This record gives sequence, C-alpha cells and structure tokens, in this order.
Amino acid sequence: MTGSILALDLGTVTGWALQTDGRTVSGSESFRPGRFEGGGMRYLRFKRWLTELKGTTDGLEAVYFEEVRRHAGVDAAHAYGGFLATLTAWCEHHQIPYQGVPVGTIKRHATGKGNADKAAMLAAARAKGHQPADDNEADALALLAFAVAAGADDNRPGRICYPSAGHPATADSLDGLKAQPVETPQGAQRLAPSSTGAPRLCADPQSPALAERNT
Repeated sequence: MTGSILALDLGTVTGWALQTDGRTVSGSESFRPGRFEGGGMRYLRFKRWLTELKGTTDGLEAVYFEEVRRHAGVDAAHAYGGFLATLTAWCEHHQIPYQGVPVGTIKRHATGKGNADKAAMLAAARAKGHQPADDNEADALALLAFAVAAGADDNRPGRICYPSAGHPATADSLDGLKAQPVETPQGAQRLAPSSTGAPRLCADPQSPALAERNT
C-alpha cells in the first residue's frame, strides 16, 4: 500500500493511528456521552471526527479496525456495535475500503502472543519508538503495523471490503461497474476487479463484523 492508512481501536475511547506521507501519527479520542446529550450524539461526533481526520490526508486508501467478537459487558457490546455501524456506513459513503482484524491476530503480530495484555501491547509500541498515551493508542499502532505488513504481502488472504454499488450514496458513481467472481486463498468467493472498476464485496463474507452489509 502506498496511500494513507487509518487504523482504529473502536470504543468510547477510540485509539487511532494514521500513516500518511511516509509518517505515522496517532492518539486516542474520547466519545463519552455528554451529560445533556442523547444516546446517538457520540456517533455523530465520531462521524464528524472521521471526516476531519480524512481531511488531513490526500484521501484514505483503506481503514482497518479491531474486530472484537467478545465483550466484557452488554454496554460495551452496544457501544462497539454503534461505532462499527457508523464507521462502515461512513466508509461506504466515502468509497473507502475497510477491513476488520481479529484482536488475537493483532496481538500475535505485535508481541508473538495472541493473548498479550495491555502492558505487553504498550511495551511493544514503545519498543518501536512510539509513545502511546494509553492502551487504546497502542492497540491502534499495532493494528497499523499489521496493516502495513499485510499490504506488502500480495499473496495474503483477502478480507477487505470495497464500496458497494447497492449503497444509495455510491450507486451513481459506481453505476455500470462490473466484476467477476473468483476464489480467494481461503476458498471464499469474492468479486475481483474488472477492466472497468474495483471489487465491491467482502472477500470473507462470513466475518461477523463485515457480512450482511447490503441487506
């Protein structure tokens, strides 16, 4: 990959890491509900923040997010689902490919252990010269490192999602694009680019975080 890449550790305090113009910037952003805010305001603020972050680049080539399948509680699960829904809809609207990466995969790539704790993730980030303020930022930096390494491997199994022609925000701009089904290294069917356009379907449609986006 040569363009800007954004990695996100989604949550009430969202960790982020952005590679753009050959440099890496990172941080963590709080989306805790305000005292007098409705429940949906945090997601509107999150969407606005994404747009502002995108505006600091010449365009995002891809967005990666931590794919969490188990949560400590119901509230955390609901919040994650809201951030995930907002993010994927935003990516569809802006025609930016997006991909979820399992937590264990990120931790194993960063530390060699798929069950590494917060302290180990912070230590791994600092060992690479970063100074994360918290574990959310450290996780985002680890995810970005994974994304960059994965992007350098043309033979990796693909699971990235591309903008869908069925989405009302992109239907006009993608009208007439065609793609042919092929087999990925994982055996899952996806849509490959034709001579006139880009792929428009998740390579791994069974992923809980990525599937069923067009229903």
